[in-house]
This record gives sequence, C-alpha cells and structure tokens, in this order.
Amino acid sequence: MTRHKSLASAMSALLAYKNRPEGEIAPVTTNWAAVADNDNVDLGDTGGFGVERGLRVRPTVQRIMQQVKANDIERNPNGQVVRIGDLRFSDGEQVERGYKYGPGGDVVMTEIRMPAGSMLGASEEMERTISGGDNPVEITASNHYFADMFGVVMRPRQPQRKRERRTTPAITHEEAKAMLADAYANTPVLPAVTKCPPGLPAAGGKVADSFVGMQTVSTGDTRSTGWQDVCSALVAREIWAEVIAGLSAKDRRVLDVVAHGRARTYEDVGLAAGQKPSYAKYNGGGRRALRAANDNLDAALRKISA
Repeated sequence: MTRHKSLASAMSALLAYKNRPEGEIAPVTTNWAAVADNDNVDLGDTGGFGVERGLRVRPTVQRIMQQVKANDIERNPNGQVVRIGDLRFSDGEQVERGYKYGPGGDVVMTEIRMPAGSMLGASEEMERTISGGDNPVEITASNHYFADMFGVVMRPRQPQRKRERRTTPAITHEEAKAMLADAYANTPVLPAVTKCPPGLPAAGGKVADSFVGMQTVSTGDTRSTGWQDVCSALVAREIWAEVIAGLSAKDRRVLDVVAHGRARTYEDVGLAAGQKPSYAKYNGGGRRALRAANDNLDAALRKISA
C-alpha cells in the first residue's frame, strides 16, 4: 500500500465484507436467457420474454362462419365478391384509416387503399393480460393449458358438500391411531383401494394460482427467485464462509465493529482489536488495526479467487 494512497480508497475489501450476502436470498438480475446469442435479434428489455395478452379480433371466426353458412353472396359487375351476409369486402377502390411512418419518422394517420378481396371494417387490438382477471373464458383456457402441460384430463369440478358440525368430542392423535389399529384388527377383508388418475390441484377455480412461479405479470416478475440467483447466492456464501474462517479473531472483531457501524472513532477500532486505550487513541493503533484487518481480508479473498 503506497504512502499517499487514501485510506478510503484502500478499503475495498472492507466494503465487500460489509455487503457480503447474508439473510434471505434476494432475486437479482442475471445474464441467463433461454435463447441463443444473436446480434441480429433485438430482445428488448425483457430478454425475449413478455406478458401474454389477449388479442381482440373483430369480426370473430364464429361470426364469419355464420355469415358463410347463410350463403348470401353479392358480386360486382367484375365478378368480385363484395359482400357475404353483412361482411363487406373491397374491390380495390375502398380506403380505410390507418397509420404509417411520416417523413420525420413519426407515426401519422393516413388513408390506406384496401387490396381487392380484403375484409372491410375488421379490427384487432390488445386486451388485458390473460389470467389477470376473473373472465370465465380466460380461466378455462388457462386451466386447459396446465392440463396439457402436465398431461392430465380436466374433469368438471364437483360441488363440495357442506361440512356437518362435529357432534363428537375431539380425540388426540394417539387415540386416533389406536382406533385405526382396532378397525384393522376387526376387519378380516379390507375393501379395495381406489386409485384416482393424475389430476391438478382443486384448491381454487384457477389452477394457475397453485403455480405462481409459472406466471408472468406485467412487471416481468415471476414471483419467485430464479434458480440462477439461488445458485449464485449459495456459492457466494460458501466463499465468504471459507474466507472468514481463515481470518484471526482480532481481524473479525475489527471488521465487524466497522462494517456494522459500532465503531465511531479509531479508538473504538483499536479497543475491538484488544489494544490499550492510549495506544489506540494517540499512537494510531486503531488506524493500523483497521489497515491490517483490511489487508488480511484482501489477501484471503485473492487466495480463494486464485
């Protein structure tokens, strides 16, 4: 350590010790993604992931098929289909309002000529996030998604019977085990065991509520800590545990009082190192103890990282 180097700039090891991972594992941003690196693809801020949203398309497929089944078709003099029921089609002369990029790069409204045969009056827009509300159609679609993923069959949910009020006194666990043993002893032939097919949790109407880690909300938060963050935190804790175990008890005391803000002066640091008050206060003992603890910690970190 050079003579003119400030003490604050030399305390990098102490700052790392203060910010070492402790307590509950908190999720952090990782550089892991489910897609291969490709400079030609712009993944945006979400790394290729997004929120699934419902696309509202009008007219719907059901309405189109209803008009087709009516067999009410109109053609123009050129033989082009311009109407099927109440659905209108362009003959190449109609225009509709739309948007385009202007000369300055801004989006401006304009009139776009509709190609011949294109449906007039059709629209599509993004709706709210799927499974974000209590729409029965969205809940059913979400439940079937999980059923297909786990390879189970969705069956109609049976209404639960109302529980009858208990009229018998409560029994302990040991008494229940004894009663069950007596029942087994008094039953020569046990009834057949009914095995139910694989299914999904029946805790609520939405199966997705039981798999919160598989949901993506509007903030991009999956509501659970990723395995990458957990592994990184565990490795960091193992490294710090090995580093701290290699320090002396005096260095650990000095680092603790400084990192946790219990030392207000160099004298407090020297006292934590076991020095006499006069030496710690007037002879620079506290400052030397702090430098020594920081240097020893830095050396231990470099040894583990090598």
